[in-house]
Amino acid sequence: MSPCRSGWLIGDLQTEAEGVALANDCKYGLGAGIWSLDISRAHRVAAEIEAGLCWINTHHRNDPSSPWGGFKESGIGRENGIEAFHACMWFIAILLKIG
Repeated sequence: MSPCRSGWLIGDLQTEAEGVALANDCKYGLGAGIWSLDISRAHRVAAEIEAGLCWINTHHRNDPSSPWGGFKESGIGRENGIEAFHACMWFIAILLKIG
């Protein structure tokens, strides 16, 4: 969850959409956590959460090869993974007419 929301349970809400709307109604979006016995449901909800990382049935685990970074006011850019590597590169196209 974001710093704005903590401790709510999807079971406390009428619909998944309410839970997603509540989670996304925040100016931050660094990380979110979903705890559920229904893994398909958790994946479906995670795909709708506006956060840079969403944990399912765990918290604060990170694979160094996966990108880490936030949405909204939780930061710009990514650390880790190929996304961070590309952020450090400068791509340029060079065109040459011969003849």
